[in-house]
Amino acid sequence: MLELISAFGYLGSSQITIAVFSILRTKLISILLGPTGLGIFAQAKSFQLMVRLMITLDLEEGIVNLIANTQDDLDKQKRIILSISLVYGFLGSLTLLLCWAFRQPLSEWIFGTDIYGDLIVFVGVSAFFFAQYHLLLSSFQGLIKWKLYSIVSIAGYAIGISISAAFILLFGIKGAVLSLVITQITGIAFSLIYIKLTAPWVKIEGFFPDWKVIKKLSKYIGPLLGGGLILYFTDLYIRRTIIIQLGANQSGIFHVLGSISEVYFWFILQPVLAFSLPKVATLLKEKKTIVDVQNNGIQLSLLGLFPIIMLAYGLREVWIPLLFSTEFLESGNLLLWWLIGDIFRALRIIIDIDLIPLSRLKYITLQTVFYCGGLIIMTVPFIPYLGLKVVAMGYLVINIIVFLISFVYHMDSMAFRLSPANFILLSKGSGLLALGFWSSYFYELNVMRIMLNILILLMMYIWLLKQPEKEFAKSYIRQKAMILLKRSENIK
Repeated sequence: MLELISAFGYLGSSQITIAVFSILRTKLISILLGPTGLGIFAQAKSFQLMVRLMITLDLEEGIVNLIANTQDDLDKQKRIILSISLVYGFLGSLTLLLCWAFRQPLSEWIFGTDIYGDLIVFVGVSAFFFAQYHLLLSSFQGLIKWKLYSIVSIAGYAIGISISAAFILLFGIKGAVLSLVITQITGIAFSLIYIKLTAPWVKIEGFFPDWKVIKKLSKYIGPLLGGGLILYFTDLYIRRTIIIQLGANQSGIFHVLGSISEVYFWFILQPVLAFSLPKVATLLKEKKTIVDVQNNGIQLSLLGLFPIIMLAYGLREVWIPLLFSTEFLESGNLLLWWLIGDIFRALRIIIDIDLIPLSRLKYITLQTVFYCGGLIIMTVPFIPYLGLKVVAMGYLVINIIVFLISFVYHMDSMAFRLSPANFILLSKGSGLLALGFWSSYFYELNVMRIMLNILILLMMYIWLLKQPEKEFAKSYIRQKAMILLKRSENIK
């Protein structure tokens, strides 16, 4: 558990920084382009997710798993990285060519008009560079190089977003989508410079792939790529339906839910997953230890999610105008359903952390098809009549159902059991969270609501954290503060 918390410190810091700069970009787009502009940008970004998946083949977890099993073989690590980089380069070039050739038909289908052909090409370029950049990050993750991972991701993203701001100011929506390209290029550039100076073990030599490596990864391609494409197509299709049926303005309103969810959700989950996946890959024959890793991930994730989710709902009238603008306040009416859905989504993702290392690929595919099919059936036919509310409610319902299925599956296949400590944590935390939601729903934003939220936060700290966890957290924060203080004194 302490090892997980230590990794969380490095990885969490990178997620916070990336989230802050991503929020700043979204804020700038919201102010300059309004809900309509943000809706178009969100749709372009959704398309980017699907395109980059076609290049990376959704092999990131497979790469982490493969590298995690070659910790002491430097030559094999080099062959893995080189082989995948060459495959990504070929697929990226092919995908970019297709985006350019079919830019107008793709624009017509995705945006409902053919005037955004340039955005289609920008997305293709950004996906090309994304594949190479995240191959480097996946390598650091597989090698359990948390510090290197966090430094590279923080600096690369910070530099990229800073440069992107000028493009958004100068070129509007085209500059906003072009910023997706800039962040990937700066990430790669900083990574290569930093690696050359501090991590010569990543040096790659050669020009031909190792087909043995590709063969090992090929078993992941079908289930992971197929599942990933289904997920991203579902998101793209639902957003397209919103644009066509309700207008780009409502797509911008809907983007608030997804964007704020991604900010806090992956800030909590990404460090846990980045640690747990390679850890489980080294414990394939130790079911009990794998269950312990899952329970530790659940514990740390819930301790982070409960207070953040409560504040996200309780202060919605504050952060929505602050991060977007007052035009987006309508999204606050949908937030409650979405936030509760995120809790069940988080629990399911952490429980499923063993599926890739154990090669439970058929289950992953079936789960993805059920999830996406259920979400489309519950939402798309009703969007013209019920608006965005049906999307938020459908998200909650499908996440509850899929979590329950996954929980039962792991009980049967891995003898998974929720630890007594986590059962108590979930019971106490859910009660406090329900109290926070109730007070934030029935009280206007005033002193009473703020005081109640502060009181519930204190109760969470006192009631949910055990004494060793409190002491470790205090010690960890003091240690990091002292390091920062010494660095600032050295600079002076």
